[in-house]
Amino acid sequence: MKAPFSTTAKAIKRITLDDLYTAIDDVKNRQEEDYRFLNVKLDTISTQLNQKIDIQVGQIRQEIGQLNQKIDTQIGGIRQEIGQLNQRIDNLGQKMDTQFAQLNQTILQFIMGKQKG
Repeated sequence: MKAPFSTTAKAIKRITLDDLYTAIDDVKNRQEEDYRFLNVKLDTISTQLNQKIDIQVGQIRQEIGQLNQKIDTQIGGIRQEIGQLNQRIDNLGQKMDTQFAQLNQTILQFIMGKQKG
């Protein structure tokens, strides 16, 4: 009578091992599918993120370009104002030279008039 119990035990072991191998294969297959799914998802997210970064970098470059144009415009205006101020300084210098020359002439005439008189 020991034989039927031993055969039954072997059959239960066999079914149990077969079931375990099948379950392990199923888990392994699901893990591989999950891995592939997550890889695809990660690639998609990475691509979308890179696209967003590229768009943001493009917008930042455009804004930098606009700021550079504004700065160049402002610098041009400042240079023009400096040129105008330099011209005014030159004009004032010329007026001062003329007035000093006239003052010197008046002083010489005054001195010459005193010496004659």
